[in-house]
Amino acid sequence: MRTKYQSLTNDVGYGGIKAVSSDGKRASYPSVLALVREDDLGGIFDGEGHTRRATIYRTGPER
Repeated sequence: MRTKYQSLTNDVGYGGIKAVSSDGKRASYPSVLALVREDDLGGIFDGEGHTRRATIYRTGPER
């Protein structure tokens, strides 16, 4: 019997995103980051500000 939901793990790094699901399906695609010209957080974490920005979108049913 196949369950409605499956587990998925991903690895972000080295210029790509790799994912493997609990049923063995695999996916990989390049990471996309945009250079940041302004530091929205004012450098509060590292004193130098962040140089990359990524937006993460959640898909699927809400929990």
